[in-house]
Amino acid sequence: MKKFLLLPLLMIPLIFSAQDYHPVPPDSTSQWRVEHMYHTKATCVQVRDYRLYFEGDTLINALIYKKLYATGIMYQEAAAPNSPCDTTVYSFARQYEGAVRYDSGKVHFVENTYNFEQTIYDYTLQVGDSVPGNYSFKKQVIVSIDSVQITGDYYRRFNLDNGQYVIEGIGSGRGLVEPAYPYSFESHFEFLCYAEGDSVLYPPGANCALNVSLEDAVEKLNINVYPNPADEVIRITAPGLYIEAVEMADVSGRIIYSGNSSSIDVSGLSQGIYLLRINTSKGAVVRKVQVLR
Repeated sequence: MKKFLLLPLLMIPLIFSAQDYHPVPPDSTSQWRVEHMYHTKATCVQVRDYRLYFEGDTLINALIYKKLYATGIMYQEAAAPNSPCDTTVYSFARQYEGAVRYDSGKVHFVENTYNFEQTIYDYTLQVGDSVPGNYSFKKQVIVSIDSVQITGDYYRRFNLDNGQYVIEGIGSGRGLVEPAYPYSFESHFEFLCYAEGDSVLYPPGANCALNVSLEDAVEKLNINVYPNPADEVIRITAPGLYIEAVEMADVSGRIIYSGNSSSIDVSGLSQGIYLLRINTSKGAVVRKVQVLR
């Protein structure tokens, strides 16, 4: 399996040149695991858990694009115990998401519901530059650039002023082509992992299943985080699953808690929205929680 090593970009000034940008996709077997969560009503969260991959080419305005597809599942999660949510798990396969074109350090995307091209990544940018909006309400600014190493190859990582990042050839903290608008309680995309073939390459050591199955969804539906909203303690229950690790982050990506406890004290946190990532024996689960004051 390829290994990642994080290095400051200033330590390796001679490695990159104008021609070394890693394209999208970096490999013919590239695939991404992404989760989209959005509220359907006050007590239920709609989850779209899917795998992105490329298959075949298409011609748009005389330019060649790679066709992007998604396969996965959709279901509802209870934001609070005993909420009246739809417990049916729906599957979908080979759903066309749009077309991607790479050219000279820039990644262009034509979404499935539109017929115009947007530049979603520009790897030629430098510190202080604004990144392409990618549907964002506000363009983010690059505050630093470092790199990750995969078996001798260096991939630039652009760190943004909103706490997010972009890694050339791999995507952002939201996914590959997913909207990069600011985190909100109503809708949120979470990039779970990137893989080539059957090997998960990023994040390093991630417990991330590539085949999104109905069985896994049913088991993860049993994971409850409550009370939500909370003002003192958040509790996690996961019948039949082993909780390996838990991380809680604020909207900027700053880690508030890291451990494996099923109870997290939030009494000292400011009011707002937080992201709870629960690593289980069946893979990672992401939950949004609200702290009240």
